[in-house]
Amino acid sequence: MLPFKNRLICRQDFQKVLKGGAFFSLGEISCKTATNKKEFSRFALLVKAKNSGGAVNRNRVKRKMRAIIFKNLKKISPGRDTVFFYAFPKKPEEKNGKIEEKMLKLLRLSKLIERLN
Repeated sequence: MLPFKNRLICRQDFQKVLKGGAFFSLGEISCKTATNKKEFSRFALLVKAKNSGGAVNRNRVKRKMRAIIFKNLKKISPGRDTVFFYAFPKKPEEKNGKIEEKMLKLLRLSKLIERLN
């Protein structure tokens, strides 16, 4: 479970990231990231309801994404606020894609993780 201090909850901080953050995208997963003045990074997850097939699938994707962030939290550079977006693919066979692989590439692309190993 993602620690409370690593969750981006405050509406003003959330809006700051959405308005002024740098945007990165890989397929159905994308993110916006901005700097903060804290000694740790914070994260938020937005999963689009369209083509999701229901709340069960949306919550499953959120759990997977939180677990990936938690597992790599020590590798992630501090002082960043990040909002991840997930849009379900239109084709059902693509729904169970490699979320972890894409998220790690996205974290590397956005320079939140220096190296994958």
